[in-house]
Amino acid sequence: MLNAHYFIHFASLVAFGAFVHGFTGLGFGIIVIAGLAFTPMNLERASAVLNLLLPILFIAVICASRRDSPLSIKWKLAFFLFTGAFCGVPLGYLFLYSYGTKPIFSLALGVALFIFSMDYLLRPRIHTRLPLPVGWFAGLAGGFLAGAFTAGGPPVALFLYSHFENPSEAKGTLQMVFLSATWWRLLNIAIFGEGYTSQIFKWAATFVLLVVVFAWLGHLMARRLSPTTFARVVYSFIGLAGLFNITRYFR
Repeated sequence: MLNAHYFIHFASLVAFGAFVHGFTGLGFGIIVIAGLAFTPMNLERASAVLNLLLPILFIAVICASRRDSPLSIKWKLAFFLFTGAFCGVPLGYLFLYSYGTKPIFSLALGVALFIFSMDYLLRPRIHTRLPLPVGWFAGLAGGFLAGAFTAGGPPVALFLYSHFENPSEAKGTLQMVFLSATWWRLLNIAIFGEGYTSQIFKWAATFVLLVVVFAWLGHLMARRLSPTTFARVVYSFIGLAGLFNITRYFR
């Protein structure tokens, strides 16, 4: 169950995650899950709340982006990514559902968070377009990570950014892939998992306005500030959360 004692903590993470997602085009789920890793909350139930909020977040970012320029979506790239995610999401959710309360999940989450942070902090920009079949595997990996940790952005973004001169131009395609994968994951939770309770819907409804406002603010700030320093701080936080989970496993 969701612990009401951590409601403010959860709300703060949702607001910060929405802001980062509006700023960069990804990061909502991974930031919230990374922050919740410091609490004893049930991550499967928390991820159910997040997945109900994700479609609203993606639509808010798409609408905000359209105010600046026509929405650019590369449907062929999105198709390869989603077909991979279609296979990866059920596998990831099965892992979360089966092991979410066991120490091995804490270790896997810690490793995933740490790799994600190092991927951003140390990885150089890819200047060669990755072949389309790589997109399917990127979607598969992203789908698994989304299903397990609500954090499938990095593999998908890595592939997409190689096809855009300016990474900010990939925002529209990213949101469409994320949106499609999220609807699929919502079905997986309903059919194969614990489903949705009144508490899940109440928490999600409480955060709707918070998500829209902070996603919009993040998008507005992205037009005024360089994202480099901000993103380094965010991903350093994610890396620390990963190390925390890894060390907790070996205690």
